[in-house]
Amino acid sequence: MSNLFKIDRSLRTLLLGAVMLAASGVYTGVLAQTQAPQREVLDKVIAIVDEGVVLQSELNTRLDEIYSQARESGRQLPPEPDLRAQVIEALVIESLQMQFADRMGVRFDDETVNEVFQSLAAASNMTFDDYIASLEAQSRYLITREQVRKELALREVQRGIVNRRINITDQEIENFLNSETGRVTMAPDYLVDQILIPVSENDPAAVVTAKEQFARE
Repeated sequence: MSNLFKIDRSLRTLLLGAVMLAASGVYTGVLAQTQAPQREVLDKVIAIVDEGVVLQSELNTRLDEIYSQARESGRQLPPEPDLRAQVIEALVIESLQMQFADRMGVRFDDETVNEVFQSLAAASNMTFDDYIASLEAQSRYLITREQVRKELALREVQRGIVNRRINITDQEIENFLNSETGRVTMAPDYLVDQILIPVSENDPAAVVTAKEQFARE
């Protein structure tokens, strides 16, 4: 009996160990599954622009805005691949311009941004506070504020680029005046016309004199 008891106790120990080991393996497998990181792509770079990038989220947001505006206005849009290419090109240009604005120190303070919000509120027949509250209710206040600041910077850069393009030097003016096109353009114009002023034998001397004077002029 004692040997049988020892064997039974040893067997129970082995079985218990096996069960615990199996349970441990199952737990480890479940734990590994629950703790294994699930890879999810939150965003990705679709274009590298000098020192900046264009993200997929930016493209998606811009496309959503365009499609929404097209639905409201009934405007016909180009095919999706063409529209996508156009939007990417626009985002690349904006990225370059914003980088240029940063280098040139183009900044707009909160007061300037608030003035834009005031205009937007008036256009929506709302007070400033109501307009801000509406944006906050949609969780779009900070996003819209950054968009306004970005638009102001882009306009400033574009205005500066245009001003630089139309900056004409004195030498360029001199070269134009000396060119054939310049001489033709700056040459005086003459309007030649023939006017017949009838003079009758019965006209008084004062009338004849006035007609002669008019003809000379």
